[in-house]
Amino acid sequence: MRITKTLFPLILIAILASSAACDDSDSVDITCQTDRAAECINHTERRICLDGQWMKSTCTSGTCQNGLCVNCTPGTKQCSGNTLQQCNASGEWNTLEVCPGLCQNNACVSTGNCTPGTKQCLGNTLQQCNASGEWVFAESCPDLCQNNACVSTGACTPGAKQCSGNTVQQCNASGEWVFAESCPDLYLCQDDVCVSTGCTPGTKQCSGNTLQQCSASGKWDTLEVCKDICQNNACTDCAPDTTQCSGERLQRCNAAGTWELFTTCSHGCEKGGCIRECAPGEEKLCNNGPDFSWLSCGKDGWWSTLQTCAGRCENTTCLGACTPGEKGCRSYSLVTVCSPEGIEILIDETCKDDWVCEKGACVERCTHDVWQCFGRSLMKCNGGDWDYVTECDVCKNGECV
Repeated sequence: MRITKTLFPLILIAILASSAACDDSDSVDITCQTDRAAECINHTERRICLDGQWMKSTCTSGTCQNGLCVNCTPGTKQCSGNTLQQCNASGEWNTLEVCPGLCQNNACVSTGNCTPGTKQCLGNTLQQCNASGEWVFAESCPDLCQNNACVSTGACTPGAKQCSGNTVQQCNASGEWVFAESCPDLYLCQDDVCVSTGCTPGTKQCSGNTLQQCSASGKWDTLEVCKDICQNNACTDCAPDTTQCSGERLQRCNAAGTWELFTTCSHGCEKGGCIRECAPGEEKLCNNGPDFSWLSCGKDGWWSTLQTCAGRCENTTCLGACTPGEKGCRSYSLVTVCSPEGIEILIDETCKDDWVCEKGACVERCTHDVWQCFGRSLMKCNGGDWDYVTECDVCKNGECV
């Protein structure tokens, strides 16, 4: 079947595009029988059968083999540096092997100690492998030989030391400063080593009432003359556990060296202490306040309870609370009676409405000008009603005792 004139240009373009290595011309040769058949004219020219006509083209790279433009002859080998390549069926070079020694005469060959052309560092000397596979001197590096090349570091010479603050640094093989050691307390980094000093830079101490700080060179310098006191390496307001008066308040210095309230003195504060209530060893007394007790003055000048009385306290002696069976008044309308043991006052009766208690009995109205105790309260009858007079320490038989 012949190709129509309409399809001929399209087929021609496709064939020309698929031959990247060929430069096809428009010249037409003699007629041919097999469509798309191709053959070489010489090493660089070939012709293709298209629509019964031979079309001639020139290979722009490589050679013409079996009607195709190729870069190499399939199966052949070549060296590309130290890599052995082989030509594939399409006429393209592929890597066959990277030679461990040397690639010569289209084959990998064994060499001496190295691959010719490669380089290595030996200390600070750069070596290069010669054609015989032997390492030979190439260059003495002025700074550093690193990664098979002479490099300029500008940082340091390997093995050298320097101080960085209070730390010793050492230059490593790469020409970089790295940590070597930190100088301990009371040591300072000087002349690239840790040396003993009088103090650790930045630390503080008290010298009398002066606060000092250790300088960068390990010397004590005056930082401040304290206004009050220097303690615990700082200026403070006071010495711990000392006391002072602030009005009626007694203040004590805490562990941080500041004043805080210790107590408020009942009888005033004087010379860093509360004024005492009593003299140590002073004769004992009775306290018939809310609790009946026998008091004694302690060594600190304060009254302390020597004994709590079951009843009342009289003449520094604990007595019973009352006479058994004795009656009295607790309030306007409560009648009391002493327990059989004489140690407890009990409620005996509550007076009816508008009646009052007088001398241990309920009466319609109290007797004018009669005095009576309601507990510790001293009362007086006025016009038939009880009036409050005062509060006694001890109220007994209508009077404060």
